[in-house]
Amino acid sequence: MKNKYYIIILTALTLLFGIWFVYQNGFAPEEISVYEPISETYVQVEEETEPSSFKVYITGQVNNPGVYDAFNGNRIVDIVEKAGGFTENADKEKINLAEYVEDEQHIEIQSIVKEVDKTLDSGQNISDGNESDNSKNSKGLININTASQKELETLPSIGEVTAANIIEYREKNGGFSNISEIKKVSRIGDKIFERIKDLITV
Repeated sequence: MKNKYYIIILTALTLLFGIWFVYQNGFAPEEISVYEPISETYVQVEEETEPSSFKVYITGQVNNPGVYDAFNGNRIVDIVEKAGGFTENADKEKINLAEYVEDEQHIEIQSIVKEVDKTLDSGQNISDGNESDNSKNSKGLININTASQKELETLPSIGEVTAANIIEYREKNGGFSNISEIKKVSRIGDKIFERIKDLITV
């Protein structure tokens, strides 16, 4: 019985010595590190694109007539500013400055002086007699085959340059066969034709 007791005590001492030896020699259990994967976040940077531009043509009573770049949302007043503003003779009441512009649009700023000239010319034609009577029929329509440049300029949206183009076209082509043929003249499109079609004849 005593031998069995000694064996138990010896075993316990051996176990305690073994534990003491392990810790003394640095064999402590290592901590387990858990590494979490690093997630990379990619931020897609959208490139800023410049708004596309288009061209508009402004003539007449502005300080710098010409072709200018315009953008969606631009109005006629913006193009007038790009062209250096109005001249002192500009007729500002005959154009809608709040109108949006579009590609290939021709903006023509008329002159208030021109209106005075027209009144004087009209009085001279009445007194002298002939050119005005020959270019208008009984309904007061302007004959685009015989009208003078001044008379053509009395039509809506027809300025000096466009009136000269009408005369040049009819001289080269022997006149107009019908009023819709006037759309073949440079600067006259569907919009202008709609404004003048009820005022002209051949």
